[in-house]
Amino acid sequence: MRIKRASAFALACSVVFFAPLCSALADTGGLKTFVAVDLVGEAFVRSKVVSPREVEVRGVEVFFLAPVDPLFDAAVGIAAHPENGVSLFELHEATLSSSKLIPHTQLRMGKGFLYIGKLNRIHQHDWPFIDSPEVQRSFFDDEGVNDLLLEVTVNTPTSMPFEATAGVAKGWVYGHAHNEGKRPQVPTHYSRVQTFFDLPLGGALQVAGNYLGRTASDSVQTQLFGVDLTAKWREGRRVPLLLQGEVWLRRVKAPQVDREDALGMYLFPQMNLLDSLDFGIRFDQFSVLTTEDALGESIDISSYRIVPTLTYKPSEFSTFRIAYAWDLKRRGDATPNVTNSSLLAQMTYVIGAHPSHEF
Repeated sequence: MRIKRASAFALACSVVFFAPLCSALADTGGLKTFVAVDLVGEAFVRSKVVSPREVEVRGVEVFFLAPVDPLFDAAVGIAAHPENGVSLFELHEATLSSSKLIPHTQLRMGKGFLYIGKLNRIHQHDWPFIDSPEVQRSFFDDEGVNDLLLEVTVNTPTSMPFEATAGVAKGWVYGHAHNEGKRPQVPTHYSRVQTFFDLPLGGALQVAGNYLGRTASDSVQTQLFGVDLTAKWREGRRVPLLLQGEVWLRRVKAPQVDREDALGMYLFPQMNLLDSLDFGIRFDQFSVLTTEDALGESIDISSYRIVPTLTYKPSEFSTFRIAYAWDLKRRGDATPNVTNSSLLAQMTYVIGAHPSHEF
């Protein structure tokens, strides 16, 4: 495996610069800072059409979190990801939030990841596996949908806790882009409703329903409907069993074109083998539901992926993973199935005061 030198050198220089700064500022006057580094590699690819990812610094994130005044809290994050062999830092998050203006209500405004789904709300270095499920890559542009937003979350003080979120985003672009985009006919709007349930043997379940919609400047309408769940059984800081998954349906309608429906999901059960060692298997499925041949017969356009993953996590600040990915792609009865396989590896580490993770 060969390191992409330009990308790795640029990011290494950035880490060398930011790490001492974060260490000096951490926990000073309420300011918390951290640097998160995510390195991934891919080898032993058995495919005629897929080239290996080799080794690269997939991302470096620098975050600053602090209260602004008694009412508002702020978060500023800059991140770099390799693109065409070069990695440059760009604004990832700049939000102002408050849970003190209105009882049981959280307000958030600025630039950030939309509060929908599971993976879309978590930075890649915090995911429980290495690579992105195809449903995430296809529907949320790999890492997630990030935009200028105004968001309201309400928590109900009842015996069964409910949390409802509604938001609107600028929507000139959808996903990662380096251009201004165009004004949409209907901006990106989204909602999420989640609740919690107690499970036997000390477990807890978080389950949520999600919706996202937008109409682009060219009149293309996109709607996403999804359900995500996370179940955990915890013993102190140890998680003996984790179950995480999402199911999403996307509907896209363009003028004078038939509607295209696609369905994608992943399910990831993981069990703890030793104090710092976990083993999980991710099952992915993705299908285009509305593809037809010249005779109007439905064509099976689908893909499946199985990813056994071994995780060594000696502390909350460092993680090492190795995984084997096996893919099967179907493109109708007339086309032979395509199989791919590869070995994946990941190393992540955090310097500074990383905030606690959500459930």
